Amino acid sequence: KQEEPVKQEEEKQVEEEKKQEEPVKQEEEKQVEEEKKQEPVKQEEEKQVEEEKKQEPVKQEEEKQVEEEKKQEEPVKQEEEKQVEEEKKQEPVKQEEEKQVEEEKKQEPVKQEEEKQVEEEKQEEPVKQEEEKQVEEEKKQEPVKQEEEKQVEEEKQEEPVKQEKVQQQKAKQQEKEMEKEQERQEEKLTKKQQQQQQQPQPQ
Repeated sequence: KQEEPVKQEEEKQVEEEKKQEEPVKQEEEKQVEEEKKQEPVKQEEEKQVEEEKKQEPVKQEEEKQVEEEKKQEEPVKQEEEKQVEEEKKQEPVKQEEEKQVEEEKKQEPVKQEEEKQVEEEKQEEPVKQEEEKQVEEEKKQEPVKQEEEKQVEEEKQEEPVKQEKVQQQKAKQQEKEMEKEQERQEEKLTKKQQQQQQQPQPQ
């Protein structure tokens, strides 16, 4: 009788524990069931893991190759980057050159015109040289020409004297001719007188 309440209490506790454990147990069973369902997936994952393990040497080799390529490509890449950097530095120079080229294009008609003139001057060069030759020749002849002009000038200055001399000569000539004529007349007269004297006088 004294143990009965104790026994009842224990049974009550056991019953309480069962009530409390039941959801836990159900949850565990549910988890177990879920894990069973997931088993094929788990097996597949394990299979993949196993496969990956087998592939690991290949993967390592590939990574090694990639690493090796990186090492080999790095200097090339650095060189390319260096070139790009250098080109950036040269960009102002390049732009200046392009500007000059553009300017030269604009100047092209002027340049062509100048070349045309130069070509024409080349064609005219023989004529020009001939003219220069004539000018040089005339320079050489200049002293002779000056001398001739000097003589002409002197002759102009002497002309009145020369004319005076000519006039004097003409006057002398006329005077001589008059004297001669007078002599002839006198001679004729003398001859006539002599003839008259020689003729017999009429008786």
